[in-house]
Amino acid sequence: MTGFFNGCALSLQTPVRDFCGNLPDQRSELGRGVAYLFRYRIARQEKQIVAGDPSDWARESFAITLDENVHYCVQEGDNCQYSDTQLLYVEDTSPRIQVIDAAYLQRFERLAQELLRLAGFRLAHLINQALDPN
Repeated sequence: MTGFFNGCALSLQTPVRDFCGNLPDQRSELGRGVAYLFRYRIARQEKQIVAGDPSDWARESFAITLDENVHYCVQEGDNCQYSDTQLLYVEDTSPRIQVIDAAYLQRFERLAQELLRLAGFRLAHLINQALDPN
């Protein structure tokens, strides 16, 4: 959602800041409205993000490792193996080498950022539950 005020674009896709670099004045009607919408959007997103439990979140992350473009493992049938010839890594054997070049980093940068964002919300949620279970 984007709006314009005083010739500057305001967006709820970014922190509550207009694209001219100004924070809306929280005392103004616009500032209070933007802050409310931002808090509402975050609260709604947070409920979706923290839905489930840590085992669900682990399965979500594990599903990413199965994407053949990630190169985390070699898919052999139902197994996510260490290599073509080894189910698991065995000490004192040649390690599998996975080149992580600039193209790889660029391809997965947004995914990594999103996973860190989710992890932050989820960790905060678990800490809040532990400190105040009611």
